[in-house]
Amino acid sequence: MVITFYLRSKLWPFKEAENPNPLTTDDKFLIEIKLHNNEKEIKSLLKDTGAIDITTIEKKGDDE
Repeated sequence: MVITFYLRSKLWPFKEAENPNPLTTDDKFLIEIKLHNNEKEIKSLLKDTGAIDITTIEKKGDDE
């Protein structure tokens, strides 16, 4: 079961990290939020709650 988990998660020893943002470290993290024509409100909320960096990226193949 453990081996299957590692294979499905593509985790194995000495695997290079697939970090989407190099700024994420032990004291910073990344959160992904889907936008539904409410980008301005979401950015405002995140800034009000102390977000350091807010970046909007359009995902390829995101048809929802």
